[in-house]
Amino acid sequence: MAYSPEEINDFKNSIINGLINGRSLLSMEKAKETPSRATIFNWLNPEHDSFDEVFLNNYTRAREESGEYSAELVEDVALKVQSGELTPEQARVMIDAYKWTAGVRKPKKFGKTLDLTSGGDKLQSAPTAIRIDIVKPNED
Repeated sequence: MAYSPEEINDFKNSIINGLINGRSLLSMEKAKETPSRATIFNWLNPEHDSFDEVFLNNYTRAREESGEYSAELVEDVALKVQSGELTPEQARVMIDAYKWTAGVRKPKKFGKTLDLTSGGDKLQSAPTAIRIDIVKPNED
């Protein structure tokens, strides 16, 4: 199905807004709010005629920022336990899922491994041997 340029722009904006607000591409596709996954990935593919670099940049940023949304949901779940809306067991499952999602989407901030020393640069390996020379001090 061919879409008008205005419809395509609306779809792209809807996708970005959905991702930022924690929605998955799958949920938007199932709700028939977006074109097919193949069409969306064509917009993201630099080798395709319908590639849109601005959309790719916004999509990438929205995916990353959705990690912030997932992290914020952890606090929301904790408040629901506090108010009695959720049991601790229910909350544990939800929090684990939100933490995993946040870690995958924004690994530099929420991932399991944090690089606190190198700024992302590869660290040099430690020497495998150390040589110590003991010398007699000068008697001057």
